[in-house]
Amino acid sequence: MNQGAGRELQTNGVRVSGVGHRTCSPEDAALYEVCGLERIAETSVFLASDAAKNIFGQEIVVDGGYTVG
Repeated sequence: MNQGAGRELQTNGVRVSGVGHRTCSPEDAALYEVCGLERIAETSVFLASDAAKNIFGQEIVVDGGYTVG
């Protein structure tokens, strides 16, 4: 969905990307440090900034590398 919307809307100057996350709990402090709400918010702010102006149609997963094994 992100790729299709990103492709369609980029010609209008609209960037579309998504932020995925791994469910984690504040009780697991080490894991929460890398995938908690603050990290997801930081990633969202980055994607909305000019620093991400060349990122279109991607899903950025915030999980501290958990999904890469």
